[in-house]
Amino acid sequence: MNISQLQILAAIVDTGSFTQAGTLLDRTQSGISHSLSALEKELGASLLIREQGKVILTESGEHVLAHAREIIYHFDCILNEAETLVNLESGKIRLGCFPSASRQVLPKILAAFQKKHPKIEAVLFEGTDQEVLEWLDSHVVDIAFAALPQPIFETVPLCADQWLAVLPANHLFSGCSQIRIQDVAHEPFIMSKGGCEAMILQIFKEQGCKPEVNYSIEDMTTLISMVKEEIGWTIVPEKALPEQLKGVVTIPLVPIVHRRIGLAVPSIKTASPAVQAFIREAEKIYPLPNH
Repeated sequence: MNISQLQILAAIVDTGSFTQAGTLLDRTQSGISHSLSALEKELGASLLIREQGKVILTESGEHVLAHAREIIYHFDCILNEAETLVNLESGKIRLGCFPSASRQVLPKILAAFQKKHPKIEAVLFEGTDQEVLEWLDSHVVDIAFAALPQPIFETVPLCADQWLAVLPANHLFSGCSQIRIQDVAHEPFIMSKGGCEAMILQIFKEQGCKPEVNYSIEDMTTLISMVKEEIGWTIVPEKALPEQLKGVVTIPLVPIVHRRIGLAVPSIKTASPAVQAFIREAEKIYPLPNH
C-alpha cells in the first residue's frame, strides 16, 4: 500500500469517475484501475463497485476511505511544511464554501491571498453549510467558511449579515421599514434548506412561535420565485440574496438578527502554512473591530 493508491481511491470518489480521477491525477484510466485493483488485492476486500455508470463505495471502502483521507491530509501537511522550511512558498489549500460566502465573502480574500502567494494553489469545494462542515471533518477540505458558532472546530470570525423577511411585492406589509416575525408567522412559510434551516428555526423559537412550513427549498432562485408567486414568505440572510430581485420585497426583522460568518479549521496551530497564510489574509480584509 502506498500514498498514491490512497490518493487514487479518494480521487475516484470525489470525481465519481475513473476517467476524471485520471485527469485530476494526470494518470491513465488503466493506471487508475490497476492501482485500485492492487490496493483491493492487498487489503483482500472490494472497495468500489460500478452501478449504472456511478461509482459506489462498499462498506469496506467507506472505512478505508476515512483512514485514507486522514493519511492524505497529514501527507499534504508534511509536504507543505517541508516546502516552507526550504523557503519555497508553494503548496495547496482546499477551501470549503457555501454559495453566499462564495459570492460575497471569498472573492476579496482569495484575490488578496493569490496576489501575495501566487505559487499556492487554491481549490474550491462549494456545497451547503452542512456539506462543507462534513468535508472539513473528513479532511476533504483544509479550511471552511461557516456560520458561527461551530463548537467542534476552531474558528476565526470575519463578518456578519442581517436576516431579512422576503415577501411578495403586493403583500400587506410590503411598505414597512421593519417587521416582526409574529406578524406573519401564521402565513405559509417557505423553508430554506441550503443549511440555514436550524438557524431559522432558532430565530422563530426565540420569538415564541413556529413557521407554518409548506415547502422546503434548497435553491435560492427557486425560493425567491415561489415567494414572488405568493406561495409563501421566507427569511434569508442578506448576503444569500441574488443581486436582482423582482416581484418581492426584503424587510429587516425586528428585533434585528444577524448571521455571523467565519473560517473554521480543525486546529489553527497544526494547520498547514498555506492555511495559516489564508487566515492572515482573511483577517486583514475583515479586521476584528468590524465583527
